Amino acid sequence: MLMLFGAIMWASKKGCLDIDGLIHVISSEWLMLITSIAFDIGENVAYTLSVPEMMKDRKLQNFIPAAYVILCTSWTAGLYAGYSCLARLLEIAEQNYHPERFRVK
Repeated sequence: MLMLFGAIMWASKKGCLDIDGLIHVISSEWLMLITSIAFDIGENVAYTLSVPEMMKDRKLQNFIPAAYVILCTSWTAGLYAGYSCLARLLEIAEQNYHPERFRVK
């Protein structure tokens, strides 16, 4: 991580990399929304895969019902968050490709 940061700083000082453009792209709303969707789905998949592993341990057998409740809740919240992010992405795409619909009159 430190080497990556050093390489980015070296390239920006050398003039090979536009650091302002890079920060603008990394912090753009559409990229943040896509990242949010990927992390939400990734967390839910990881938790889904860990619940069957809990069944193998006798000490965790009592927590299986609670784990399934949390699993269902997290998938519901994750799907809603994904839907919200996709709706916002669609709105951003419409603003970019049909700006005449979004002009303030």
